[in-house]
Amino acid sequence: MRLLWPLLVGLLACAAPARYMLSLDPFTPPATAPQGEKVVVTPFTDEREVKEQGLIGSRGEGPTPIYLLQGDPAVLLTQEVKDYLLQKGLVVGGGSPPWDLTLEGLDPSWGPLVIGGKLRRLWVEVGGGPVPPCKAQVAVDFAVAKGRKVYWRKVELEVERRLGGFKEEKVA
Repeated sequence: MRLLWPLLVGLLACAAPARYMLSLDPFTPPATAPQGEKVVVTPFTDEREVKEQGLIGSRGEGPTPIYLLQGDPAVLLTQEVKDYLLQKGLVVGGGSPPWDLTLEGLDPSWGPLVIGGKLRRLWVEVGGGPVPPCKAQVAVDFAVAKGRKVYWRKVELEVERRLGGFKEEKVA
């Protein structure tokens, strides 16, 4: 029994850490067909410096990793931008052609308005305790091509809140 206890503790110490999985709710599609200007949304690229593509944060002192449930954050960002534009009444062109975000990389057949960009940061940190602090950070570089010009817009958001009544059982 004395030999079994250290072996059991050693094996449990090597157990894989728990993982939290998050999902994003999409924008609701518009009730009527969009009638606005046509826009083409190209795939956003993932420029984050993370070891695993789906990793978006950590919880506690451990830290326990937090992953996106659906997978690739850049693909999700592209879809969210399309859904947002549809909701605002714009006609979003079919398909997502790749674009290197330069004026030379634009294809005239895409139309007069093209949107693409880079996901630079997507991170969620959840502290410990019964009412843990939570911080979310997002940084995206948007490239908007209109006519023969490319306009750049950096968007950086950071939100900090305390989560009331956070329980691991609800998340797992």
